[in-house]
Amino acid sequence: MTRKISFISLGGTISSKVSSTGASPALDSSDLLSLVNAKIGEVEIVAVPYKPAPSASLTFQELHDIAALVKREIANGSEGVILSQGTDTLEESSFYLDLVHDSDVPVVVTGAMRNADLLGADGPSNILSSILVSLDSESWGMGVLVVMNDEIHTARYVRKTNTSSLSAFTSYPLGPIGWVSEGKIRIVMKPLKRVRVKFPEKESGKKVSLLKVTLSDDLRLLESVETLGYDGLILEAFGGGHMPNWNLDVIKRIAGKMPVILCSRTGSGDVLISTYGFPGSERDLISRGIIPAGDLSGAKARILLKLLLENGYGKDEVLSFVERHFY
Repeated sequence: MTRKISFISLGGTISSKVSSTGASPALDSSDLLSLVNAKIGEVEIVAVPYKPAPSASLTFQELHDIAALVKREIANGSEGVILSQGTDTLEESSFYLDLVHDSDVPVVVTGAMRNADLLGADGPSNILSSILVSLDSESWGMGVLVVMNDEIHTARYVRKTNTSSLSAFTSYPLGPIGWVSEGKIRIVMKPLKRVRVKFPEKESGKKVSLLKVTLSDDLRLLESVETLGYDGLILEAFGGGHMPNWNLDVIKRIAGKMPVILCSRTGSGDVLISTYGFPGSERDLISRGIIPAGDLSGAKARILLKLLLENGYGKDEVLSFVERHFY
C-alpha cells in the first residue's frame, strides 16, 4: 500500500537562488523535491502549493493558516507532513505548530543554511532526512520535530544559535534526540510529555510584547506596553529572573492588567522562584504578579502566551497552565 507524505515549502534559504540583487526564494515545493534524487519504497510525496515568504516576515495569521493546512493534509490521509521554511524564525514557528498539533502523525520542519546555488547546499539533504524521519514509526506521537544537518530536535528545545553555520541549530541542555545515518534514523531520547494548546478557531489578533532588559535600561518602553494596546508582556530579564530596581511599580501595574511572563535572557536554565529577595529579584517580581516561565526562552514564551490568549485564558489561567507544564 502506497504511503502519502505531504511537503509544503514556505520559501527561505532552502528555496533561494542567487540573482544580481542577492539570494531570494525561487524554488517551489515541486522544485525542491526534484532536487532530492531518491527512491523511497512505496511512498507518494505530494508537493503542496503555498505562497513563499521570508521567515522574518511570517505573521501569526500565516502560522494559523499553515497549522490549518497541516491538519487538512493529515485529515486527507497524509502519514507525515514536512514543512520547509527560512531558518530565521524556525524555532518559533515549529513551537507554535507543536503546541497546536493534536495528532500522532509526524510533522517535520526543516530549512537550509546554504542557498541552492552555493557549493555544499544543505537543502536537499535536509529534505531527504526529513522524509526518512517522517516515515519512521519512532517519530509517531513525538509532536513537531526539527531536522537539520542530519540531527533530529524537538520543537520545544531547538534554537538557532549561529547566523550561517551548518550546525546552527542546537537544543540546550538536551542536544538532539536523534540523528540520521546511512539512510536510517536513530531516536535515542523521547520527551516524557508534550504540551498542547487548543488550536484557536481563528487568529483574533492578540498582541504580546517582548522586552529584553539590558544594563542601566531606563525601561521607558514599559509604558508603551499599555498605551499601544498589548494584551500580554514577556520580560526577558537578567540571570535567574532579575530586573533593575526602578520602575517596579510600573511592572506591578501592568501585571494587574495583563499576563506578564518572566524569562531569562541567558538562553538556558530555569527562571528562579525562591532564591533572591532584593527589589527586582525573582521573588520580588513574583510577589508583584509576574509569572515565571521555567526554562522557556522569551521568544517561545511569547508564542505560548499568544496562543493561550487566543483561547481566552485570563491571567490566573495562564499562571496555572505555566505552573502545570513548565515547573
